[in-house]
Amino acid sequence: MAHEIENEQIAYTGEEPWHGIGAKMEPGMSPEEWLKAAKLDWTVTMRPTYVKPTEEGDLIPVPNSYALVRDTDHKVLTVASARWTPLQNRDVLDFMQRYVTAGGAELETVGALRDGKIIWALAKLNHNFEVRRGDRIGGYLLFQSPHQVGKSIMVSTTTVRVVCANTMAAARRQQEVNYRQSHLNEFDVEAARESVAAAHDQLAEAEKRWKVLDKIKLSTDDIVKKVLIPVYAPSAQEAEDSSAVMGILRSIAAAPGYLGDDKETAYGVLNGVTHWSDHVRGKGGAGRLKSIFSGDSHKQKLEVESRLLELA
Repeated sequence: MAHEIENEQIAYTGEEPWHGIGAKMEPGMSPEEWLKAAKLDWTVTMRPTYVKPTEEGDLIPVPNSYALVRDTDHKVLTVASARWTPLQNRDVLDFMQRYVTAGGAELETVGALRDGKIIWALAKLNHNFEVRRGDRIGGYLLFQSPHQVGKSIMVSTTTVRVVCANTMAAARRQQEVNYRQSHLNEFDVEAARESVAAAHDQLAEAEKRWKVLDKIKLSTDDIVKKVLIPVYAPSAQEAEDSSAVMGILRSIAAAPGYLGDDKETAYGVLNGVTHWSDHVRGKGGAGRLKSIFSGDSHKQKLEVESRLLELA
């Protein structure tokens, strides 16, 4: 997934992440060291915007309009009003460090997406569980801090399945986030710290749900007609030739994890969907990783889980 991260803007500790690139960090490194290793040691400033009415005309300032500019190369990341409060990458990392320290977590991966417009991080929580013996699931906090108008800073709970590095949100609904912060307000550190308890609650609920799914046996016909087609190929034409459905069926059969008829459980289906979304779907690029975090892949995984639970 090397093309997903601009200029390999990523740093990590522990095992090499699923994307296979970036700078390896030692535990206990400072935010400044993380920023430098991830190539995020740049700042942004708000600059007035102007228009040029004619080829020979003078520049005219646009009222209450400012460009958020990356100072190293003068790249415009977004255009905002004077009320927009820019958050420097240094401040983001400092907040993340304090957040995870207060909640008993450890910063594991830091990076940027979409030409630096989204700064993100994964922090490993001290909360693991097994759906069945040997199938370990790790709990994480996912941070997203966008340099984009209309996008909030968010902290949410996600999971990583160790055997194949599949990711799945712990909350059942997309709007269930632990913390949300608008760029129009000051950063509320205390409220963010308090929200870390929600992550452990969501992980405990996810464990219960997935153990229920592990007990449900499904036929291929039910998997296709009751789950995959409604989510990935709802129209008749799409159902006839959906590459998504066929790709997911291949992931259910061949992805790392359970063997034999274990893959025919509802939990096996969910793992097939997450493997296809995280490792197979599309042609790579920034879209896949962003989609995993909060885009179509994220929404579709939650819908698949809901449909599988309905079959219980």
